[in-house]
Amino acid sequence: MAEVFNKSKHKVVALKTAHPAEILGSNTRAEMMEIDGLIRMQKCRELMDAGASIFYPQTCVIDADVEIGADTIIEPFVQILGRTRIGTDCRIRSYSVIQHSEVGDRVTIRPGSILDEARVEADAVIGPYSHLRPGSEIGERAHVGNFVETKKIKLGKGSRQII
Repeated sequence: MAEVFNKSKHKVVALKTAHPAEILGSNTRAEMMEIDGLIRMQKCRELMDAGASIFYPQTCVIDADVEIGADTIIEPFVQILGRTRIGTDCRIRSYSVIQHSEVGDRVTIRPGSILDEARVEADAVIGPYSHLRPGSEIGERAHVGNFVETKKIKLGKGSRQII
């Protein structure tokens, strides 16, 4: 490509980068997925350098805008998407999906739980297999039990929502 520009009298400039994955191009879907994997692995490394533990990071999907506090554990096959913020010393169990949500400190999210535009305060327990739909606000030390689905609720401090 540089040769084509040079022959047509266009200026060609070389740039140095510390992370070559940032400037890779793709011509196929397979190449695009390889680049996506590289960028996501870089995000996992940044989070782990800041103190989070991510087990089997190659199985997790964590978006660029996600923030995760120190001493939080992310188990395999977790998706954390959008502008999600997770506090310190949390545990996010396998197969959970969290998007555009806020999770306080010391929260446990048990396997298979889904949080979508939800807010969970400190020391709460979610799931397993709970679904917090948009507008769900779970108070400090509250517990949302097995297979519970919520939408636009405020579950108060220390409350339990169990089926």
